[in-house]
Amino acid sequence: MSSAAKKCLSILSILILIAVFLVLMFPIYWTATTAIKSRADLFANPPNLFPVSFNIDNLLAVFGIGSDISVATVLAADGLTRFMRNSAIITTISCAIALTIGTLGAYGLVRMNISKKAKKNLSFFILSTRMVPPISASVPLFLIFNEIGLVNTFAGLIIAHIVLNLAFVVWMMQGFLKEIPTEIHDASAVDGCGPIEGFIRVVLPLSAPGLVVTLIFIAIFSWNEFPLSLVLSGEGTRTVPIAIASMWSSVQSVWGEMAAAAIVATLPVLILALSVQKNIVRALTFGAIK
Repeated sequence: MSSAAKKCLSILSILILIAVFLVLMFPIYWTATTAIKSRADLFANPPNLFPVSFNIDNLLAVFGIGSDISVATVLAADGLTRFMRNSAIITTISCAIALTIGTLGAYGLVRMNISKKAKKNLSFFILSTRMVPPISASVPLFLIFNEIGLVNTFAGLIIAHIVLNLAFVVWMMQGFLKEIPTEIHDASAVDGCGPIEGFIRVVLPLSAPGLVVTLIFIAIFSWNEFPLSLVLSGEGTRTVPIAIASMWSSVQSVWGEMAAAAIVATLPVLILALSVQKNIVRALTFGAIK
């Protein structure tokens, strides 16, 4: 291939990447601009691609500040804050428990003295439980939790989120733990570490990048989870996605406030991902160099 053809191919690749980037980022851009548009701009025909004026009334209404009766009725006096607190409680506790149990399970699978085929089949069976759509499991979980009094409780939602994320944690951490040479395990045993002590003092520090990446994924899953939270939550345990969806009605659609709430709800997970981006890069290259 000539140098001119290579240059054209490189330019074409860059243009395709730019086009894909713009397509993927446009929904985020539109949501962000909708959050700062006035009501007149929202219903302009044709739609305004760029905001005509900067308006923060939608953001204020989301936090319970302002005079929008429809939003205040849905979000109550403290706005989205209460639902973000509910989501934070459920996400933090469920992710901590799922990450702990799942990492131990993955370590057991890696170190288990069985054939590779048996490990593969067992791993696939665990992963297959994650393939079940959450909406399919919501009704059975509701019937079970209703019988034992866990509907509309934080405990019930935390258990449901653990069940949702556990298989994913096992699958992710198994891949990271496989990259740790068995000689390191053997060396820790020679130094006098038992299985648990060796796992805590040797394996966990080496697999820290994988733990961080897995935590980010399950935190995103838990924070954004909708079907299970819709069925199992109530007025006191409603999460952010349910609160945002409740802002829409057949009588009135407050698009500006919904967009503002979506942007605000995205910030915690975005900040978490940006704060640990170095560990993400380390995890992506984990095991690449032996």
